[in-house]
Amino acid sequence: MTDPKETARRFVADVTGVWGDRLRSVVLHGSVARGDAIPGVSDINLLLLVDTIRMEDLAAAGPLARRWVELGNSPPMVLDAADWAHASDAFAMEVSDMLDHRDVLLGDDPLAGVSVSPDALRLQLETELRGAVVRLHEELMLSASEPDEVGALLLRALPSFQTYMRATLRVAGRPVPEEGDEVVREAARTVGGDPSAFLEARRSRRSGSAPDRSLSHPEVEGYYRLMERTVRYVDGLDRHRKTTLGEESEK
Repeated sequence: MTDPKETARRFVADVTGVWGDRLRSVVLHGSVARGDAIPGVSDINLLLLVDTIRMEDLAAAGPLARRWVELGNSPPMVLDAADWAHASDAFAMEVSDMLDHRDVLLGDDPLAGVSVSPDALRLQLETELRGAVVRLHEELMLSASEPDEVGALLLRALPSFQTYMRATLRVAGRPVPEEGDEVVREAARTVGGDPSAFLEARRSRRSGSAPDRSLSHPEVEGYYRLMERTVRYVDGLDRHRKTTLGEESEK
């Protein structure tokens, strides 16, 4: 099986052939950079920083990006290099992950000297987490009569929810473990939930086979309840912060 880092380097070489020295930096991040990727399952995540983005640039790189996604990867995250310095708040979760684990494949390291505001991280986390839970409601409802679709949905949502778990640990001021199962266990301990359903979903994802699951299955219930507890925990952090700020303003 092809080394995902080598696959990423080939893609970077192809894009460089299109954009030339206007491509300023490329960063490999996500599960491959963390060393937690599942061969043949995990996608490859790339950040591309480009001099002022033009429509002709996107058009020229379109066929390369389409093939990249057809291989099962996320679309590369393309940003204007000049805007990157102001992006850490808007992409606080992604930047936090990159600060912990990244490989610079081209150019200078754009994360050098970058920091993330805890408030920005908490805000993005709550916003995206609540949206993801709402989408989970919708998709579970639509898949309710198809157990194979329910099982596939749990595995498909897993990487995003693990991102939220890492961010939850960060906003709680706790260390983020290197290994994925430990992230789940520590996040569950932090929010007061049961990690077993998520750990079982991770085992299924590693096996490459989605299990059939009805909505009444304990794994589906446990999966949902852990995310529900995570939302409440993160919301509680915000209410605690507002209470603290209110008390300080009265002094």
